[in-house]
Amino acid sequence: MPKTIPQIRISGLSANYAFKDWLQQALQDESDPLNYFSFANIFNGNENATNAHYSDLLNLLSNKRQSKKLIHLVEKAKSKFEKRKKNKEHLGFSKDYGAYWTNRRRESSKATIQERQSETIIRLNDITCQSIEKLAQENQAGVSIYDTKNNAVDIGSSSNNIINTSNPVMATEQSLEEILSLAAELSSDKVGRLGILDLGSDTVVSMLQGHLSQEDYSEIIEHASLPDIELTAYAQELIFALCRSKLATVSIRSILYQVGFKQSFNLVLNHDANFIETTVRHFLDLMDSPNNPLKQATGERAACIHTIIYIMNQLFLANNDLVAFEWIENEYCQTSRCKWDGVLLKVNNKKVSPVLIEFSGGTKVNNTINKESSDINKLYSNMMNVVASLPSSVSKKLFCARFHDGKICLEELFVHKRKYYRKIHTSFRCPTTPRLLIEYIKQITKILQWKEAIVNLTLEFEE
Repeated sequence: MPKTIPQIRISGLSANYAFKDWLQQALQDESDPLNYFSFANIFNGNENATNAHYSDLLNLLSNKRQSKKLIHLVEKAKSKFEKRKKNKEHLGFSKDYGAYWTNRRRESSKATIQERQSETIIRLNDITCQSIEKLAQENQAGVSIYDTKNNAVDIGSSSNNIINTSNPVMATEQSLEEILSLAAELSSDKVGRLGILDLGSDTVVSMLQGHLSQEDYSEIIEHASLPDIELTAYAQELIFALCRSKLATVSIRSILYQVGFKQSFNLVLNHDANFIETTVRHFLDLMDSPNNPLKQATGERAACIHTIIYIMNQLFLANNDLVAFEWIENEYCQTSRCKWDGVLLKVNNKKVSPVLIEFSGGTKVNNTINKESSDINKLYSNMMNVVASLPSSVSKKLFCARFHDGKICLEELFVHKRKYYRKIHTSFRCPTTPRLLIEYIKQITKILQWKEAIVNLTLEFEE
């Protein structure tokens, strides 16, 4: 019996990754793991697309969740791949890389020329046949073939089959379709197979920059931007002081009480300062508690009570006349019988929900990458359906929030020129140390912008 080679466990790989079998085989050769040319042959794309996919795969395989053995193999492959343009003398891998793509381009050019020659012959034959048929019909009707002013054969219209007029709209549409097709094959793909371009993927963003005009790319980025907000002087003072605190809970708490909790406080007028004060104090109290639950193995719902549920409730507290949360296993009428961990509903109109929320496991409990991927698929497949059914008077967008492995992600799905895009506006780890708490405080402005976008969207719906 031949000896069975055990497969290397890979975390976070897309369940539908097209080159999974190649990947396992390529990892068995420890002397030359993840051979670039082997991947390029099986991927069978152009140089830029191949390099983008190969880099995406290497980045996924080198994250901290992978085994030490796998990371070691990937580092060898990364080191070799990075030499492709660094070697000025073009020796070793750099020389092989240059020769490989020169040969591929030569073969591709030959195939393209042959294909175009064949297509041209067919099209010319079609034009000739159409011309003969038209002349025959005119002769039969007794029309002079020399009446060029009114009845000459319109070769110009037929020539459109040969000469493609430059159409920027069609070119952009085609480029986006190609990028979407390539994105769906990425090893790190989360939403590409749903037909969504993920602006949270460096590879996808790089492809958009490389294939679209600067104007088209800028339009997408502008569409993905959150509204500007003006923090109150109270909130600005709090953020400025807290971010310069010493990394000790006692120092942060001292600044919080020196600068915050003013007597002339109004919840609505100072909603930003209130969010800072309450959430920062909340995490400080957990840190100073005898047994911080955020550092323990905690189930999904117990962990979320201290994290995303608390954060979201405080974030929209000053807007509870407009929106209200329903938590844990709730249905939303626009997503059929699907149950959600959290739904933000418009007050007095449960048909409107601008935000869906999912918990992907607890703290150190059931927080696998597969669980996260499944919840992302659940969120975005349903969000696409909801966005598609929105009235024409409402912006084609929807928001979601996720909790996974101690991290909260605030995201958006939007439509721009009939294409769906995913944007992760901010993500932050629920702080368990003073350093992480300062990092969280730095993200608060972005969190408040995300809330403002949701409030604006909710107000677009008619009463």
